[in-house]
Amino acid sequence: MTFAHTNQSRVLNVFGVDVRILSESRDPVDSHIVTRLDCAPGAGAPPHRHAEREAFYVLCGEVTLTVDGTDHVLHAGGFYQVEPDQPHRFHNSGDTPAGMINLSQPAGHGDFFRAAHALLESGRFTPESAVAMSREHGIEILGTP
Repeated sequence: MTFAHTNQSRVLNVFGVDVRILSESRDPVDSHIVTRLDCAPGAGAPPHRHAEREAFYVLCGEVTLTVDGTDHVLHAGGFYQVEPDQPHRFHNSGDTPAGMINLSQPAGHGDFFRAAHALLESGRFTPESAVAMSREHGIEILGTP
């Protein structure tokens, strides 16, 4: 099994969420990506769905994770696993910064995170371009990013 522990200090801006890739492996036995997500109050991901399974562990702050239309308010130590193709979103619902560890299996989100950041840096980010770029990476946006 091969792991690429990037532990990079580079922060990717993905729809207003700061993303740091901690570990990424495309090994067929254990394909995954682990990221640190930091959200300012109100920031988060738009409603979406994808084929990867995702798990969220809250490090600090308050995060509301909406899965299949049901809100789950999580605080430090809170955990939630989202199954493949379940519509979901998350946002910092508190008034202080929120941090999470996110695990996605299989890997693939890393390519999306890098593409979303590049789109923003290019100056070509629009809701339409974000939806199209997400679709190219197997993510269906269910609202406006």
